[in-house]
Amino acid sequence: MANILNVGLDIGSTTVKIVVMENKQVIYNSYERHFSDTKNTVCKVLDNLLSMYPNNSFTVTLTG
Repeated sequence: MANILNVGLDIGSTTVKIVVMENKQVIYNSYERHFSDTKNTVCKVLDNLLSMYPNNSFTVTLTG
């Protein structure tokens, strides 16, 4: 059974940031400028996350 990964997603005025933690350790992070295309950038970041960890479940905390 795959672990549950904890995801923090921050959607700011110019960037989308994501951090993924497992057992209180950061295992992935990303920082992307969205150039006012917030929705597509968030989708891209989340698609990348799902392709990197296809067998995991996630909890998500959102800020912005």
